[in-house]
Amino acid sequence: MNRLSSVLTIICLFFSICIASCITDEEADNNTGLTEGDKLPEFTVEMSDGKIVSSSDFSGYRGIIAFFNTDCRDCQQELPKLQRVYERTKDNVMWIAIARNENNASISKFWSANHLSIPYSPQPDRHIFELFASNGIPRLYLTADGIITHVFRPENIPAEEPLYKLLTGEQL
Repeated sequence: MNRLSSVLTIICLFFSICIASCITDEEADNNTGLTEGDKLPEFTVEMSDGKIVSSSDFSGYRGIIAFFNTDCRDCQQELPKLQRVYERTKDNVMWIAIARNENNASISKFWSANHLSIPYSPQPDRHIFELFASNGIPRLYLTADGIITHVFRPENIPAEEPLYKLLTGEQL
């Protein structure tokens, strides 16, 4: 009985890790979404502070759009890093973080617990995310004048300093 219990525990642990993973979604497919050189899709979101932001607001600016969910372990690791880059670039780069399937109450709790101040938009579904991609968070889109210059998926999100340099136009 002890051996059976151990095997069941290992199986449950394995499936828990697979389910909790954010790198790929259960409906993953070959569609990677928008890529470098694509124009931002038309969208409008309400930010947590009530401000309305649309894709046209990125015209004439460098920007970053980050998709996340605070239950995602990869997002939990990346968001504090993004916060540090945000603090260094917020005066010159337009930042928005857009939730995927998450309400304001849970995001606000995570933001507060982790001392985050990146502007965010709670989204109860995948509608905005699906304008960009079909799966995989965290996901970052760097833009210049409304054109996507870089796309980072969970497996290739850069470290802080390279991300900072990309956002500010410094050489790598």
